[in-house]
Amino acid sequence: MMGFIGAGNMASALIHGMIGGGLDPAELSAFDIDPEKLRKQKEIGLTVFHSLNDIASYVECLVLAVKPKDCGAVLLQLETIQWRGNLVSVAAGWPQKKLQEALPSAGGVLRMMPNTPSQVREGVLAVNENHSMDAFHFKAIQNAFGRCGSVIEIPEALFDAAIAISGSGPAYVYLFIEALADAGVREGLPRDVAYALSAQTLRGAATMVQRTGRHPGALKDDVCSPGGTTIEAIAMLEKAGLRSAVMDAVRACAKRARRMTRQIEGKKA
Repeated sequence: MMGFIGAGNMASALIHGMIGGGLDPAELSAFDIDPEKLRKQKEIGLTVFHSLNDIASYVECLVLAVKPKDCGAVLLQLETIQWRGNLVSVAAGWPQKKLQEALPSAGGVLRMMPNTPSQVREGVLAVNENHSMDAFHFKAIQNAFGRCGSVIEIPEALFDAAIAISGSGPAYVYLFIEALADAGVREGLPRDVAYALSAQTLRGAATMVQRTGRHPGALKDDVCSPGGTTIEAIAMLEKAGLRSAVMDAVRACAKRARRMTRQIEGKKA
């Protein structure tokens, strides 16, 4: 039995992904201070609770999915009641060591960084390879969240990079899809057709990278005929600095993630 502390966007994405992957909703529960969020979870079959103590007494595994500023109070309450289950944290900025220090009574702690495409079972879920769960419970967690997409173990030292690429990355892609569709509308396409063409094109290109194993640059070259239309578009994107803009955006995101962690650790940001 798994319970979510917090039923916002990320928690909902994970819940829908697991249920879509075949997990019985009766195996999931949720607590949130927002009654409307609980109502939505109850509608899809989850058991809902109106207090942290109640859900903690009901489940063996809790998923910490609240805002980083609220994590300290939640962990303190769990430690006060000496909760001994396993904790999975998807809270940004909270390092493994800090989680374990705040909740030493827990049977095991695992830091994880999922992303919102988990909702449609196309997520990336980065997990800290240096967690404190035993092998049995970690395998159970992998199986449950594996229904949402790819579970990838990485060193915690690389979490800020993972946040900047996969955690925040969907927003970059949505922005690109929106821009591509706007360009299509500018050229005369109906809005719905422009979005359909743009979204499927990105999905197809991503699938080509995954399935062929070829370098993205080589796949790009396949589309760029000498003196053709595509190379003209590529030249404009290069002139506008697309590559450097993307790299700068990822760097800024990772730096912000590192600052959040240092603030939580009580160090100078």
